[in-house]
Amino acid sequence: MIYGTLLTAKGDLRFLNQLSAVGILLNVVLNALLIPKYGASGSAIATLITQSMTALIQTLYCHNKLHLGNHMVELFRFVALALVLLVVTLVFRDENYSWIILLISGILSLFIFKLIDIRGILHSLKNVVPE
Repeated sequence: MIYGTLLTAKGDLRFLNQLSAVGILLNVVLNALLIPKYGASGSAIATLITQSMTALIQTLYCHNKLHLGNHMVELFRFVALALVLLVVTLVFRDENYSWIILLISGILSLFIFKLIDIRGILHSLKNVVPE
């Protein structure tokens, strides 16, 4: 959503509209293929694929056109987090306590992939809380 807003502010609406049109077409095709076989889950899978594709293209486009720098390490970390959560969801989908496992693995993954900086949080708390 941040990159879409950035492109809107830049006035690059033509690119956003073209990407949206491709996304809609992809979603319709995927829904037509997946819903008959998987039902509502097929629709969710189609939407996940479409949204992930458009988000990735917007991210790459912004970094290329606006010279935002190379943040591929951060992108890799987010992709790794998504993959971990997907695998945990698939492995534990039939368990009654799957949401607890997903929550714990998500929080642990945030720290493992350094998406949350515990030192930065502690430093910020140290500056906010009077001694």
